[in-house]
Amino acid sequence: TNMIRGMGNPLVAIYARCYICRVGALVAPHVRSHLLPNLFDFFDSYKQLESTSVSNVLAMQRVETADYLQLLVPGIDWILQCVSNRASQAILENVLERSQKMCNSALVLHSVLTAFEPAFVSARSIKFVELIKECDDTGVSRDSLYRTLGMNLVLCDPVEEERLTVLNEVWKVVTKLKNPLDYIGCAEVWIEYPCKHFGKREVNTFLGDIIRHMTPDRAFESHYPQLQSIMAKVMAHMHNFSIVFSMDKFLPFVDIFQRESIKEI
Repeated sequence: TNMIRGMGNPLVAIYARCYICRVGALVAPHVRSHLLPNLFDFFDSYKQLESTSVSNVLAMQRVETADYLQLLVPGIDWILQCVSNRASQAILENVLERSQKMCNSALVLHSVLTAFEPAFVSARSIKFVELIKECDDTGVSRDSLYRTLGMNLVLCDPVEEERLTVLNEVWKVVTKLKNPLDYIGCAEVWIEYPCKHFGKREVNTFLGDIIRHMTPDRAFESHYPQLQSIMAKVMAHMHNFSIVFSMDKFLPFVDIFQRESIKEI
């Protein structure tokens, strides 16, 4: 682990760290003392990615920084999968604190959200919302982070007193997204959240927001699968049809499905 610190190429170094974690899991599966140092050394070396030498190499090879960062993702994911395996909540707290101080990267935060148990993420829902706001989103967009956070919160409910705050904080950012694909990717996941935790007023507002984003330039025509998924989730959680049809945005939402074949499905 210490020897890898001498590697000047961050891409080579991250996969060398993966190898250490892999071999450690094979020869000493119960030994975990090398995992966090490997991860924290990567955090510490993250600033190398912004160095002049790396920028010059990328310029010579005509590689965009965002594309280069994507090459790191499988390595970060693997190390965090090893760290999160049988991990305690204290380890997650340690990882979040170090990552925020040492690199504050959306790339790392996204891997943390996918690696640790949904229950751990849910217990820190407000904290994750704040981290997403403050992180450097080079390599991973904020809408991807909100989508992944939503997937965790749908699987494991946050505490009751935080539920509305989380929804308001996330949606005031998501509703400003201009790209229909980015927006509907979040909406498809998050629609289940008000359906599970709130009433028809919040669901109705949510449907109205979807209509507002999908109507311009007939964007809905490119996103029927996501819209069908949203409809299915609404119907799965709201069993009282009198309540469903009392929502003034429900029938306009149904009207989005303008193809008869889609409506039949």
